[in-house]
Amino acid sequence: MSVQNDLTMGLAAELLQALEKPSPGQEQIARLNSALARIERALARRLTDFTDEVEPDADHHRALLPSPGLERRARGLRDNLADILRTVRTLRAEVAISPPSATDSSAASLNARLRDLVQTLERHEHGEIDLVQAGMTTDIGAGD
Repeated sequence: MSVQNDLTMGLAAELLQALEKPSPGQEQIARLNSALARIERALARRLTDFTDEVEPDADHHRALLPSPGLERRARGLRDNLADILRTVRTLRAEVAISPPSATDSSAASLNARLRDLVQTLERHEHGEIDLVQAGMTTDIGAGD
């Protein structure tokens, strides 16, 4: 699994900043849409990193994982990433029709879900970091 810093920490912070500094109407929608679009592109790019066009064998990343346990964790992170991408696309569509700066309950719900997305992105990045560290650490003793 490749480690890239193009996703959660920087882009999640950008989304959080757009949420914490509300702007009037269309400007707020534009800022949130821009942040969500950048997150969507980064997630889609990261998901395509798992399918290398040069090597048709999609299982070639398996050799990079030293144990079945790490392989399961990597698969779980990849599946989680796909779920996050679907969530981002849904939220992006909702932002376009209902700005989170509005005062009704649907706007409050959208705002809460956007904040949850920020936390989810940060947890995912920490999971990737943990996976890379586990892959680099020699495990002596019991197997998976």
